[in-house]
This record gives sequence, structure tokens and C-alpha cells, in this order.
Amino acid sequence: MENNHIEQKRKNLVFVSYEIHPVNPGGCGVFLSHALEKLLVTNQYEITLLLDMPKHECDLFERKYKLNLPNSDLVRVICLSDLLSNIKLELTFEDLQNAFLWKSYCFYQGLLQLEKMYPLDYVEFFDYAGVGYYAIKAKKYEGKFINSIFGIRAHCTIDLMDAQQAQSELSLERIVMYEMEKISMLDSDVLMVPSNAWRELYIKRYNVLEHKVLISPPPMSFTELPKRTVDSKEDYVLFYGRLFGLKGVDTYIDAAIQYITENPSSSTKFYVIGYDGQTPSGGSYKNYLLEKIPSAYKERFIFTGFINRAELSKIIKRVQVAVFPNYIESFSYSIHEIYYAGVPIICRAIPAFKDYFVDGDNCLHFDGTIQNLASKIKLLLSNSELRRQLSYPYPVLEDATFLSSYEDVFKFKINPKINHSPSSSISFVFLEECENDNSDIDSILSLLPKKSISREKSYALNIQKKGEQDVPVHFLGKTWYVTGLFNKNEFDKTLSLEQYVWVGTSNEVCTASFYEQALSVFKQNEDIHYVSCYSTVTDKNDNQVTRCLPYDLISGFLHWQQGMITNFLVKVPLNYTLRDLYEPRLNSLGQYEYIRKKGYTIPQLLHQVRQKGYQQKSERDWYSLKFAVHHGSIEKEWEPSSLTSLLYLQQSQEQNVELASVVGFSWKRLALTRIKTYLNSKNGWFGRFQYKIFRSLYQIIRRFI
Repeated sequence: MENNHIEQKRKNLVFVSYEIHPVNPGGCGVFLSHALEKLLVTNQYEITLLLDMPKHECDLFERKYKLNLPNSDLVRVICLSDLLSNIKLELTFEDLQNAFLWKSYCFYQGLLQLEKMYPLDYVEFFDYAGVGYYAIKAKKYEGKFINSIFGIRAHCTIDLMDAQQAQSELSLERIVMYEMEKISMLDSDVLMVPSNAWRELYIKRYNVLEHKVLISPPPMSFTELPKRTVDSKEDYVLFYGRLFGLKGVDTYIDAAIQYITENPSSSTKFYVIGYDGQTPSGGSYKNYLLEKIPSAYKERFIFTGFINRAELSKIIKRVQVAVFPNYIESFSYSIHEIYYAGVPIICRAIPAFKDYFVDGDNCLHFDGTIQNLASKIKLLLSNSELRRQLSYPYPVLEDATFLSSYEDVFKFKINPKINHSPSSSISFVFLEECENDNSDIDSILSLLPKKSISREKSYALNIQKKGEQDVPVHFLGKTWYVTGLFNKNEFDKTLSLEQYVWVGTSNEVCTASFYEQALSVFKQNEDIHYVSCYSTVTDKNDNQVTRCLPYDLISGFLHWQQGMITNFLVKVPLNYTLRDLYEPRLNSLGQYEYIRKKGYTIPQLLHQVRQKGYQQKSERDWYSLKFAVHHGSIEKEWEPSSLTSLLYLQQSQEQNVELASVVGFSWKRLALTRIKTYLNSKNGWFGRFQYKIFRSLYQIIRRFI
């Protein structure tokens, strides 16, 4: 009876991940491995792992490693490719044209399927790459996943990583991903951070609300870790971590060279333990480091590559000092492992370290310079008493805070707030530039949601005057003549509008379900100004393309946008008229001010356009564009450099630079994505063999895409 009571009360925790230790490398996978051990012991939770990994890797974890976990019967391993194999996705990678949006969309669709199978009490996404973007937005704005709490755990955003290392690329795709990371954190129910310093960093950088940030130090299992019991008699210094820029290993190498040069009689040797990474140009990071070392000093450096626990244990017994010069981390299991082993630590005072490692108390900090690090190495090597004091003087981790954080997340239950608006009527405004532009208007009007149409406050705007009762109005940079949409002589002559307004042309239509969904979103979210959707565009030759970029991800660089925005419904203040709808000084960019505000894009193809009739001129209105960007800066700190992108864009157009190459579609990326998706679904030895070959080739190919 008691067991049944426990089962009924168990919450289902869902962890979204690209990796799981020990099947594949990565800090997120290591965190999950330790978290599973600690959470399962409590017998309070069921745990579902939603893994975007090759099927043979998911099956390997299920078959070989899951059974080693406590209460392993409470763990479900779900391969994302299995969930998606039984459904037809409305959107494809070709539609989204962005690897990060595609991954996020796949997880969103996977969670929709998973929700049909199990309760999703708490879903935790990692913060990097904005993988939770679509699901989190759908929960907040559309009311999906109403019974779930959506959280994000800070592992370190790609934004923060890129801010600390030279970049091999800067593309629209990557900038969109930075926005996805930020917006996902802002719209999630709760944000888990590993320390107070990390909490302060995320609140400051991403403007996350303080009350929804929970401190949740990652757990660790020390049962397999080596433990040093006596101080080494040998002068060995250790670097332990992956070889690439963010780890600061080049600082370590330079400080070692400085130390050897200043202490020519020393016999100190320097270990470099960790698997090789890549330079920004795609070369071997180990080779880059070796090139920095003078020939006379090369025998003083020992590069081991990746090693197992037994080998690490042997080396730790020989080491007197370990150096962690990392530029950015969210936690770093490596430093905690080496600290627990009893090796004195020198580290950079970054947010991930300073809450756990206090200068002069249980470690030494260095100020980031080569000379200072070399002097700290010398200080520890020459002072056995200081080494003894800094050799694991006290534990810095405990499980209680971690475990309690998964109880605290359920205090963040947020139910959608329904705004019982007095009206759901929509004003429809159609632009007709040519005489024959209204040839399809009757068929278009027949598709509009009849119960939401405001017949008296819907208008047709003609570029040519058709009658004496036509009302002239300056709209989107031109003079138009207004008539009634349904009866040209019967309309509100004051041009007043309903609270919701759609502006378009007679060669396009949104489905009736779009307006229904949009009104529902507005009623659940009083603070948003627009709801949009994705579009299918058919040209004169019946070729179709899709436009699938959410406006909230590109609001900062709408100078790429050309043409009128017609796939969104806007909310306006009461008593607005057609003349008030757009800021007149923005002219053809009048819709810009709505896109800059808070809104939501429904990730469905609910808008169809056939390219004919009225279109904004293809030439950019540089006067209005400059005003739009400059005017948009009034309510925030002025940064004159924000105008330089416009200057570059104008110069590029004048020089006939192909702008499509900056934001256009990558067929190389499409091919790689299709191959990887195919291989992820394959199992067995042949699937593993194919995937291994692909991974090897990918490391070479990625330099050129």
C-alpha cells in the first residue's frame, strides 16, 4: 500500500540532452550521469531522458549503463528520432534554414508526442544553442504544456563562450541562435544556475527576473575519483581539460615557458591532459601549443591526450600543483575532481570558481597575466607548507541544495492568465495598387473568419481615387484612397479601428485558424503587440519558398527586411484610427515599430502569398530606415556604433554585393543535416560504423561550410 502511495506521488522529470556519460563526452552528459544517481536514490521521481543522439548510442546506454543506476526501473530512455519517425513534421530543415531553429523545433515536436505518453511534470533544457526556444514559447504564449514546468539549466551559453574566444564565423544563423538562448531564458518558468556568482552573471547579462533563478550546484560522485594521500616529491604541474581556447591552456603553456626561463635550474615538468580541440581555423590545438614551446623546453612538456581514471590516478600522485586558467565555465567537473584528489589549485577568479575556491583559503587565484601565473606556480612549488594548507582543506560540494532545487521548481507553477477581452473583432485592411488588384478579393474575403470580421471598420485602400466619397490617407509612405472593404460606400468615415488589425493585399490570405489561434494568444498574453506565423510564397512560375523566421529573433536587424510585412495581426490601443496605425515618419517601414515590441510567432505555415499585385518597391528607403534605427534607440543608452551596420549595408548594395550570401540558404549544411538525421535513426554494428566514419569526415568538412 505504501509503495502504491509513493508511485502516485512521483513526479516525472524530463531531461533534454545531446549527450549522456559515459556513452559520449561532454559536460552536460556528465551532469546528467551524476544527477541520475542522486535523484534516483530518493525514490521520489521518475526520470525521462529525451536524447537527440544516434539510436545505437541511446540503445547502448539503455542496455549497458542504465542498469547500473539505483532504481533503474524508474528511468526511461527516449531517442528523439524514434518519437519523430511516426509523424510528419509540418516544417523541414529547408523551411527553417537554420540548424539551431531546426533542432529546437524537433525537440518541441518530440515533447508534444511525449506528452501524449507520459506526464511532463518538469522539463529541463540546457541553455546553450537555445534548444528550448520553440517549446518554451509555445507554453508561454499558446498555452501548450499547461501542466508542465519548463526550466533551463545554465551549462554556459554559446554567447558567453564566443565572447571569450576568436570566432571562425559570424553569420545570421549564429546571431539568431544568440537571441534564442536569451529569449528561452527570459520566457522559461525557472532558471537553474550552479552558484551565486553565476546567478548574478545571468541576471545582469540576460535580464532574467531574479525571483525565478534557483541555485542548484551540480552533484558529483567521488567514488571513482583518485585520492592523493601524501605530497609529491616530484616537481610536476598539471593542466587537466580539453585543449582549446576557452580552457586557457595557451596561458598555461606560456606561464610554464616563463617559469622555466626564470628558473633555469629547475627540473619541473608540465602535464597537459585532455583530448585535442581545434583552433578557429580548424587546425589541431595541440599543434598550435607545441609551436609555442621553444625546442630546448619541449621535453619538459608531457601531452597525454585523453586518459582513463587509472592513468589519471597514477599521474595525480606525482603532481604538486594543478592550474585551471579557464576563461569561462559554468561549473567544471575537472577542477572539483582534482581539488577532491588533494592537489593544490591555482585558478582564474571566474564566476564558476570564485564561490567554491577562495584565494588563500583553499586555492590561489592569479590575475590573468602570464607573469602572475608563473609566480604563483613558483610560490606553490617552493612552499610545501602552503601546499599542505591548500590540499583539500574542506569539502565545497554538498547534495542537499541540488536535491532541494528539484522540489523548489514546482513552486513555479504558472497557469495562463486569460484576458476576457470585451471584443474579438478584427479590422481587415487590403491594399490595392492597380486596377485589377481586387480580382481575387471576393475569394479572399470568403476565407476570412466571419465571426471575427468587423465589416464597418474594415477598409480597402486604393492607390487611385475611385469616387467622391473616398477618403485620402497617408499610409506606409504613400497616399491612398479609402473605401469600405465589403461595400465601398459603407464604412466608418473616421477610419476607426477595432483592437486587432490585419493589413495585407488581395493576393494573399491567412487561414481562418491563424486568426483563431492569434486571438487566443492575445487573450492569454495581455502584454504582447503582435502575433505572426510562417508564410508560403508562390511566385509567378508557381515555385514555392517558405519564410520561417520568428520576428522576435530578428527585431534587432530588421534592415534586412524588404517589402511589407503581411503575416501578422497587431493589437492597437482603443480608439485608434487608420491614421494612427503606423508612425508616419517611418513611411514604408511603418510596421517596424510593432516588430520591435513584444510578440509571438506561431511556428506553422498559416499564411499564403502569390506574388502579384501590390508590393513595396525593392529599393530600400534609406531615409526611413536610418530614422527607424535611430528613433528606436531613444529609450535606451545611445550607442552611435549601432548605425554602422546600416552604413555597411548601404555601401554593399551600392557596390552590388550579393547580400543573399550573408543570409542565404546553405545547401552544404542541408546535406550534412540530412545525412546526420539518417544516421541517427540507424542501429546495430553497421549503424555505429557509418556514424563513426561520418564523425571523422565531419571534423574535416566543417572547416569549409
